[in-house]
Amino acid sequence: MTHIEREREWKDRIVNYQASGLSMKAWSKRNGVSRGTLSNWVKKLSTQDQSPINKPTNFVLAKPAAVTIETINPEAEITIRIGKAIINIKDGFNCDTLTSVLIAVNAIC
Repeated sequence: MTHIEREREWKDRIVNYQASGLSMKAWSKRNGVSRGTLSNWVKKLSTQDQSPINKPTNFVLAKPAAVTIETINPEAEITIRIGKAIINIKDGFNCDTLTSVLIAVNAIC
């Protein structure tokens, strides 16, 4: 495997790790990779990707859509995970508040 192929493979793995919401330890165990190796690649690739073109976005644009929801179970809730943050949403939530919370949480995760 060439250096470029290995780097591409690790970029894909890191995207998967970051999207998983798991800790490095948990993700590494689940994917058969040592935690140290994952940590080293995260550091290596994050220093390479600091150009303005590759710099990660620090926010998510959240636009509430007009939807009709039928409540089947009034105790049901939706769980949103962003990084290590977990947000539980119950019936009757305020869309504006949720939008503000998602923007704030994403900025710090």
